Amino acid sequence: MASSPHTTSYVSYQQHVIQSLHNKETHFTKHNIEKALGNVGHKDIEVAEKWLQSHRLDTTLDTESEREFILFLCPTGPFLSEVSKFYEESYSRCGSNSAHNLFPHVTLSSFFKVSDSALPYVLDILANCIENTTAQKPDRIRLSLQSCEGFIGIFLSEESSIWLQEILDEFVRRTDADLGVRVKPQTTQFHLTLAYNFDLSKTDDLSSLAKNIKLDAPVRWELNLYSRNIKFNGKQFQVVLHNYKAKKFDELDLIQHHYVIMDSESTNHKSWKKGRDFDTGKIGLFPENFTKKTAEWRLWTKNFSIPITHSKDRRHGNDNEKQNNKARRSHSMNLKRDKKDTNRASARSTGHRTLERSDSTRNQTQTWEPVVLASTAINPNVAGFVRQRSLDSLKSGNAAHEHKEKSTELIASHAASPSRSEMKEAHVVDTSTRNRRDSDKRASKRNERENTARLLKHVSNSATVQRPVGEIRRLFFIRHAERVDLTFGHDWFQVYIDDKGYHRRNLNLPRRIPTRRGGPKDFFMDGPISEIGTFQAKLIGEALRAKGVTFTQVFCSPSLRCIQTASSVLEGLMDTRLKIKVEPALFEWMAWCRNTLPKFMTVEELADYGFNVDRTYHQFYSLAQFNLYEKTDEYYYRTHSFVENVLRTATGNVLMFGHSATLDVGTRQLTGSPIRKTDDLVRVVQKVPFCGVCVAEESPQTHKWHLAQPPIPSLAHGQNSTFDWRILETTVNGPPYGKGK
Repeated sequence: MASSPHTTSYVSYQQHVIQSLHNKETHFTKHNIEKALGNVGHKDIEVAEKWLQSHRLDTTLDTESEREFILFLCPTGPFLSEVSKFYEESYSRCGSNSAHNLFPHVTLSSFFKVSDSALPYVLDILANCIENTTAQKPDRIRLSLQSCEGFIGIFLSEESSIWLQEILDEFVRRTDADLGVRVKPQTTQFHLTLAYNFDLSKTDDLSSLAKNIKLDAPVRWELNLYSRNIKFNGKQFQVVLHNYKAKKFDELDLIQHHYVIMDSESTNHKSWKKGRDFDTGKIGLFPENFTKKTAEWRLWTKNFSIPITHSKDRRHGNDNEKQNNKARRSHSMNLKRDKKDTNRASARSTGHRTLERSDSTRNQTQTWEPVVLASTAINPNVAGFVRQRSLDSLKSGNAAHEHKEKSTELIASHAASPSRSEMKEAHVVDTSTRNRRDSDKRASKRNERENTARLLKHVSNSATVQRPVGEIRRLFFIRHAERVDLTFGHDWFQVYIDDKGYHRRNLNLPRRIPTRRGGPKDFFMDGPISEIGTFQAKLIGEALRAKGVTFTQVFCSPSLRCIQTASSVLEGLMDTRLKIKVEPALFEWMAWCRNTLPKFMTVEELADYGFNVDRTYHQFYSLAQFNLYEKTDEYYYRTHSFVENVLRTATGNVLMFGHSATLDVGTRQLTGSPIRKTDDLVRVVQKVPFCGVCVAEESPQTHKWHLAQPPIPSLAHGQNSTFDWRILETTVNGPPYGKGK
């Protein structure tokens, strides 16, 4: 199969990364780079290089990775919330069972082994198998609740199972024939386990809870490939709660949110343990009370992820699908502008990509707490082809001969095995009849979808607000004001908040702070603005009011610092009629959040605290949709899709509050410019100050958008460091006056 000229395969991307790092003279071998890409999930070059640098002293760097892989079908969105709620309530009322050991998923295969060099070929084959069956997939995956003694689960419909089985069959066949990789597909009916291996006396309670799950809740299913290191199987894992600086040569530096693999070797001190830092490979002793036990799956790597269905929310389902289509077209055009950009301008935060969310106070027994893995942009690496010449170099002659015999046995065995539909006698049908029936059904549904799409397009166009001729629309983007955590340190809440309450020991600390439902730790990555920040934001509002600028709508990131900034700007504008619409799509790039969503205050909590927020606003983008490992282009598409959605009906001036990068990602594609590469984005946002303002303006003649001069001047001021008056008691080279000799 020929590759699209605008599609980059995992194979060619890996070759690009190897060449790029060799050009930098990093002295890492080809195998080192292959290993790094496998460990970080074949993401961007910066993360792979950072992984290599952090593992340069790892004694296992030159050895072949002992990794095994597994295919899961994972739900996201409201349906994931429904299942997660069941897990929580079943754990609370009926105690732990085996289903609590993993996040909600449908198992598609057993674990299988892949070498570092063969992994990109496996990923290309998987992407290609999914692409080749796209036309046959059902419009949605239908579910049913079933139970038997000691088991309760949600089963996929026969139609959906047949389609998934086609993907698996093709994947099994091609990986075996081309690579000698043996993948064993799931042999039981596809299902999502809710509970098993539980106390049978709890059956009625669990069944009752399971019936409360809304099986028709909006859901987007993702096909994910995870991997784990075999040598860590059976090991105990700890997540670091607090930083620790090694004081002796045999001690291990602890970095918050890193993971430590425990060593079975005993130490002389009960409170000290020996372990290896999973992110750096370093080994040493560390204080055990600086860590807590965590589940092994949290250290898995997600090597591949692609959405195979779209959420069918009655309110937003069609709009979301159209936004995804726009993202695809925009992404394709950007690739045409820069064919040499093979890394897709992708980016991750520093460190290894694991599945743990950095909540240092979570009860460890709840290892089933789901991790949001959704992505709102189309995976750019969804297709590719395998070069047979390169594949042949992966095998030796003897291995190829042995594989050929095994492959024949496997195909013959699979052809003779019954299909899932034949597992139930009531559903036994002739294979050819069933295929013909399914083909007719799919053709009918495709026609229905095409007709519906045409109708929706007509309705959407007719629903667009008719604006007065010659009206100029403007979008104002404003970065939040000065942050407390960047002024007083990220641990400010540990310094100024204790059991007795909040202590305002500096005049620039906020006069009051909200009570967080999770305690002071919820201020981590979601801190307030300072008193200077409040003054900055009010100045901006007063300047806009002096220029006669008014707004029709106000949207804001859910970050507390942005909400406070918006509130202070509106105070300066003296506009009490405008309510703040809290919109998660405006939140900053996940790579700068250590791949963790902060514990935001809810709209109700913000309103109760006194912020003038819109309780009736339906958010365009939910927190459940966030991809914790968001790439640069996904960040651009997320923000741009929201902006486009607003502009469908917006009139006049619209005000949006966000973060330093919001000013660029919110206007870049709107003004017809290509999305930036990671390095370029970082360079630009470093020059955006607190309360930086930019304006995008629409031409009333051409209806094209361009950046325009803001109506107010920029805001600049110096920085004061904390002043300790006791310095006045000291001499230049001696002790305080009167306290010397």
